[in-house]
Amino acid sequence: MIFSEAEILIRLNEAANNAGVILTYTHKLFFMRLLKYTIDNGCENYTVTFSLTNLSKTLNMPTRTLVQCLSRLTACGAIIREPASELFFPNKPYYKAYTTTINKKFIIGE
Repeated sequence: MIFSEAEILIRLNEAANNAGVILTYTHKLFFMRLLKYTIDNGCENYTVTFSLTNLSKTLNMPTRTLVQCLSRLTACGAIIREPASELFFPNKPYYKAYTTTINKKFIIGE
């Protein structure tokens, strides 16, 4: 069972406070958009693989904002990011693909 939006946001705030991370409305909005995308598109294990540029376009957020959201949400354990491939463009770091997974403890009751 997926928690309500209010419960998800409470869990995010608790994790951020415990980790000493400040989450703004924008960080939470990003998290909810990412969750909605994974649910709407049937993404297995709430995981997506995108470059920063493509993720930015998909979630309709500026890349610079997206980078900050990913950093803060990773710091408090809400998401996990890993390189998806060894492909790297030295002059285009925003095109390197990453796997982004939502930590299930924030969205699903045990």
